[in-house]
Amino acid sequence: DVCVYVCVCVCVCCDGCGMCVSSPRDVSDISRKSHKKSLKNSLRNMHAKPFTKKTKEHEISREHSGKNLEDISNISRKSHENLAKISQKSHETLAKISRKSHENLTKTPYFMHAGYLLEDKWKFLLEAKEHKIPVTPWLDTGMMVVKHRNEEGGLGFYRYKNVTQGGNWIIQPALHNAGDVASLLPGDAPLSTFRVLTASKLGLDSKMAGAGGDGGNDDEDGGSVRTLTTVWRAGRSGATTDHVSVLFDVNKSNGKVNRGTTNQHWYQLGPFKWLTSPWTQDIQYHDHPDTKKKIKGKVIKGMKAIVGIAEKAHRVLVPRVPLVGWDVAVTDKGILLLEGNFSCNFFMGTVDYDWYYDFCDAYFRELWGKRDKATTAPTMPAPAADNRDERK
Repeated sequence: DVCVYVCVCVCVCCDGCGMCVSSPRDVSDISRKSHKKSLKNSLRNMHAKPFTKKTKEHEISREHSGKNLEDISNISRKSHENLAKISQKSHETLAKISRKSHENLTKTPYFMHAGYLLEDKWKFLLEAKEHKIPVTPWLDTGMMVVKHRNEEGGLGFYRYKNVTQGGNWIIQPALHNAGDVASLLPGDAPLSTFRVLTASKLGLDSKMAGAGGDGGNDDEDGGSVRTLTTVWRAGRSGATTDHVSVLFDVNKSNGKVNRGTTNQHWYQLGPFKWLTSPWTQDIQYHDHPDTKKKIKGKVIKGMKAIVGIAEKAHRVLVPRVPLVGWDVAVTDKGILLLEGNFSCNFFMGTVDYDWYYDFCDAYFRELWGKRDKATTAPTMPAPAADNRDERK
């Protein structure tokens, strides 16, 4: 392009004066100067203007970039301030919710009483002892070590830190069956307890809380705590606990033993046992299956004391808990309370179901009433009548 342009420039510069014929050197100088001049013009036209334009665009872009960075900085600062405000408000809201939750827990609304905390067996023992309720004793040793007589290499060695020293294990001396109970069991039977299921109306705020009740020892509170059923778990030979047992229904008033049954089908382990285990059990026992001794018709002495200790524990320790299943044992240390079970069942004992249904109905009705009162929305005014026809 430059060469063509130079040639054109040369032709344009020559005006046909004829000097080039007489002065070749002059023609050469003119051509050289024209070439330089045209080259400068070409370079200026080809590069100077675009470069200037780009420079201006670059300066404009830089100005815009500066403004954008400043805007981004302002937006970031504002966002940070907004987030800080939101965080502070969230913190205040959570603090309010936490305070309200604490207040609600402190008030112990309805029957969700702190008594449910006594499912912790250690807390239960301490609370019962404080209220002078006879419970199973415990040892105050710091650490208990148990090891097998023959195993070696660290096998068969177990160490238990006592709950009295901040551990998780309640270390207790073994207790043994005594009295009439022991005479009806095999010699190697586990400690066999009476499951005494009691019901309390003291969790109700309504007038029904003091109505009815004919339990063995509920004169002290007007019948608000009542025994629903009593079942003796006669342990089997060689069993570790009385979960392996025959369940004998016992009259809560006179201690007379009725027919026995079993709930071993409840304790079958394995993911497919529900396919092969029976859902119900129709087996009845009149004798103990290990000793063959007749048990149905026998009378358990001290039944009033057995029922009384359970009702007192319910009334004193967990009055606002509706139902508790207590484990009471006749031992060589006397009649003792082992623990309370806050999710329990009747163990197939005799129950006054009419009374029980009324009892449940009272709790549910009060619960529904409190729920409805808490969720009732303010009534909206009725919409105004449409009087457009009258206005016409």
